[in-house]
Parts: sequence; structure tokens; C-alpha cells
Amino acid sequence: MYCPARPRRLKITPNTEKHFDQTKMTNTQHTGTVQQASKPETLQEQLRIIQAASSDGIALIDANNHIVEANNAFSNIFGLDSTQQPDIDCAELLWGKDNNTPEVEDPSGHVFTIQQALEQHQALPYVEIDLSITALSRSIGLTITPLTTANQPLSLLIVRDVTAMRETVRLKSNFLSMITHELRSPLNAIHGYLDLALSGIGGELNQQQQEFVQRARSSSEHLYALIEDLLLVSRADSGQARLNRALVSLQEIVADAIEEL
Repeated sequence: MYCPARPRRLKITPNTEKHFDQTKMTNTQHTGTVQQASKPETLQEQLRIIQAASSDGIALIDANNHIVEANNAFSNIFGLDSTQQPDIDCAELLWGKDNNTPEVEDPSGHVFTIQQALEQHQALPYVEIDLSITALSRSIGLTITPLTTANQPLSLLIVRDVTAMRETVRLKSNFLSMITHELRSPLNAIHGYLDLALSGIGGELNQQQQEFVQRARSSSEHLYALIEDLLLVSRADSGQARLNRALVSLQEIVADAIEEL
């Protein structure tokens, strides 16, 4: 008659428990080492993803003004071939034969050029410059931040194409200038003729006629105030806005607004 063998029982001794503890500790240390080794790779991958997805041009510049590394946005802004980035001198991009490097001023009042900021590893606040890129005039906003590394000094160059933004600002400025100057002249004529009508030079006005002319005069004044507001916006954009503070009657302002309705 066949009898199945009984399973052998593992006898736990103090030595066995000590061996299990040592094996568990070794496995935990090994797992921690693997996780620590993978963290830098994960962080580096995240930084590269952010750099690749950024719409701003990002480049690392060495002490010789050569591009060490740049993202695709940087290449697109300057019309570069991404495979030739490490061989390009940053000086040719920012102040080549046809480009002049402008002078900028830091918060402490020190004036220096973009070239000096790169060569001397100085922080450069945001500045906008006009460059000729692929035979086209472009407006580029850039900042320079010095970096300290163990191997060599580097500069972080961040650029942004602000050509479209500058064009929008120019169109808005031209529109405001045209509106204010083209409307002022006919409004001044309207004011003058309404004042003549109210003074009775063209004949005496009855009470109803005088009320109608007075309303037209008030409406023209309201339109003139809107033009002055446009001029105020234009001055504010150029940093020339001045506020004249005065006491006003809120009751009169509300009454005038209700009357205009």
C-alpha cells in the first residue's frame, strides 16, 4: 500500500532567524540602491522633456561663447541646424557683422554689453534687441544667467521671439494716434458751432431747442472725454501718464450718466 511522504517541517532556530534577517536587509539595501541610481536618470529625463517642450529658446554657452547645448526652439528662432549647434559661436548670432550688441543696465546701475555679460559671466536682465536673422528683421528678448559647475563656467541663455508682439504694440499705437488726431479736429468744430447756437448768434432759441442743443453739446463733450482716455492709455504705455487728482461730486456724475441714458 502506497503512503505519501509527509512534508518535512522546517525547524526554525535562532541562527535561521538571523540568516533571514540578514537576507531581508541585503535585499532592502539593494532595492534602495537601485531606486537611488534611477532617480538622477528620471530627473534628467524630466529636465530634457521640459527643455524640449519649452517654446522659449534655451541654450548653454561655455566660456568661449560656443553653444554647448540648445533646444529645438532655440534652433527655430535663429534658423539653425540642430546638428551643428555645438560648432556655432554665440557671438555670430547676437552681434555678428550686421548686428550691434546693445548696452544694458543692471539693477545696480552698471552698464555693460551682452558680449561682456557672456564673457564675464554676469547676470543680464531682460532686454529686447533687433537682429537680422535669415535676411529678416526680428525682435528678440533675451536673458543671461551665469551658472557655476564643477567642470567649467556656463551661461544660461533664454531667448524669445517678440517680433509679433512688437508689431501688435506698433499697430495699437498707430491706431490710437490716428483716432485721437482724426477725431479731435471735427469735434472741435462741432463744439464751436454748438456754442454759437447756444449763445444765440444764429437766432434766439426757445426752451425746447436750447435743451436739444445742450444735450448735443454734452454728448460731444462725452466723446471728447473718450478721446482723452485713449490718449491717457497711449501715454501710460509709453510711461508718460500723469494723474491730476481733484475732488468731484459723485452725485453729479451719476445724474449726468442717467441723463445720457
